[in-house]
Amino acid sequence: MICIPLGTETLEMTSVVLEHMCILGARDVIKEYFEIAMQTRHARDPESIEMLSIIKAAGVFDLGYYNSYYSEVFHVPYLTFIHTGSRNYTSWYDSNIGTEQGGLDALIESYR
Repeated sequence: MICIPLGTETLEMTSVVLEHMCILGARDVIKEYFEIAMQTRHARDPESIEMLSIIKAAGVFDLGYYNSYYSEVFHVPYLTFIHTGSRNYTSWYDSNIGTEQGGLDALIESYR
């Protein structure tokens, strides 16, 4: 987590520097940590090193998935249809769009 003091006058430059630091961290620091600490110091055998590489390669950050939690209904619409046996997507959408729009507005506001 990064905090910026309220009195910062050069917010644009601050944001550029912070973004660059995040890029360097993701590109260099995490890579070096993984190679040095995880594979050299903590891995006990070649199989462990290989397994750590497989686990690391499978890691995914899906912004859409994490942002789907704003939704009360739309993040799992298929469950609604499975449980109710309904196939009428249009009426389901029309009856839930108001609730979802409120959640979407709150999500957008949280990024401001």
